Amino acid sequence: MPDFYTVVTDTGLQALGLASTQGQSFSLTHAVVGDGNGLAVIPNKGMTTLVNEVWRGEVAGIKVDSDDPNTFIFEFAIPADTGGFTIREVGLLDESGKLFCVGNFPDTEKPVAVNGSVRDLVVRLPLHFENADDVSLVIDTAVALATKQDVLDHNADPEAHRFATTAQTGFVRLATVEEHTAKTASDLACTPIGVWELLKSVMSSACTSTSTVKIATSKAVNAVYKKIVAHTGDTAVHVPTGGSVGEVLTKNEAGQSWLPASGTQSINIVTFTSSGTYTKPANLIAAEVTVTGGGGSGGLLFSTGAGGGGAGGTSIKAYLASDLGGSETIVVGAGGIGTSGEGSNGGNSSFKYQYGYGGNRPVMANSGGKGDGASGGDINLYGGGGDFGSNEGYGGAGGASYWGGNGVGVNSVGTPLPTILDGHNGGGGAGRDMHATLTRSGHGGNGLIVIKEYLR
Repeated sequence: MPDFYTVVTDTGLQALGLASTQGQSFSLTHAVVGDGNGLAVIPNKGMTTLVNEVWRGEVAGIKVDSDDPNTFIFEFAIPADTGGFTIREVGLLDESGKLFCVGNFPDTEKPVAVNGSVRDLVVRLPLHFENADDVSLVIDTAVALATKQDVLDHNADPEAHRFATTAQTGFVRLATVEEHTAKTASDLACTPIGVWELLKSVMSSACTSTSTVKIATSKAVNAVYKKIVAHTGDTAVHVPTGGSVGEVLTKNEAGQSWLPASGTQSINIVTFTSSGTYTKPANLIAAEVTVTGGGGSGGLLFSTGAGGGGAGGTSIKAYLASDLGGSETIVVGAGGIGTSGEGSNGGNSSFKYQYGYGGNRPVMANSGGKGDGASGGDINLYGGGGDFGSNEGYGGAGGASYWGGNGVGVNSVGTPLPTILDGHNGGGGAGRDMHATLTRSGHGGNGLIVIKEYLR
């Protein structure tokens, strides 16, 4: 028997029997997954529920196995915002919610954003029927999944993407020149030549025409402009005086206000080394936000030198003032705490949808901690990984973050100050060799968030 397989439950066998002998149909509408309470699952037909269900949803696709016409493959998708568990068991439910079949499943992590990864997960569950002629494939198109082959077949169809002309209807029909100038059709697409003919039909000289519907040419507008005299009066035509070359008017009439056309008058840097709230200035034009997670602490000796912690990841993103609320929540991840043992990971930092994930402590022999990544930015950078000592008398340096700041590795000779082991600005802490006189490994550097404000 294979390591992973699916069995029809007693409930499912009863439904199959009624379908075969009495023509009584049934539908498999939903799928369920479980984590087996942390243990491998051995499916048996007496099961009425999963060992520990963690998610259920609609079946999104059914197809016949190309190698076995009696085997049907059921597909369903677990969305990106659902997870934080390990899949070890799967099953299908009939329309009444009863468990029709159950199968074990290779351990598969379904992460969410806090785990450092976000993804949709498509699960395919094969189910064998002795008589495939009794099975009809019906799927709700509102939740169906298109496979890669479905897309390739669609694009290969010459009728799938028809070109539009004035004689043939594709996605739209193009208007003729006459239909452009008639200006009556509301369901036809414009062409460049048609638009040009339409413009020519409505253009005139603004200086001589009495039309209220035709467009003025550039030459006519220029002629009118030259007749305007700048003054400070309150008549219908008012061109304000004052200001200098390179300035723009921001307030007219009394109390005129002028600013340089460049817009930005000053740049301000706001730095957060702990969690808090950012308040948007009233004169903000744009901002560049850099988010760095906390660094992992150093570790203890495994087999050679002790490993340094990995640095936190960094996310960089530009915002317009309109992208930001009046205030935004700031979360700064703490650095991993160095101990006499194996240490700890750094915390995640976040601003809106930007995340800088915390660096990791060492978890393997002959290796430093893994630097972690980032998400949500225009630029997302990984932190550097920690180093490990060349022999059991040395501790490895921590990984460097976007800002540097990694802890320095030392050997067991002498009594160096513990603070040189500590990381800064999301950098990893240095490793502590078990033979050293130091009482702990280096702390990982706390994360930070830096906001560069462009102000008018």
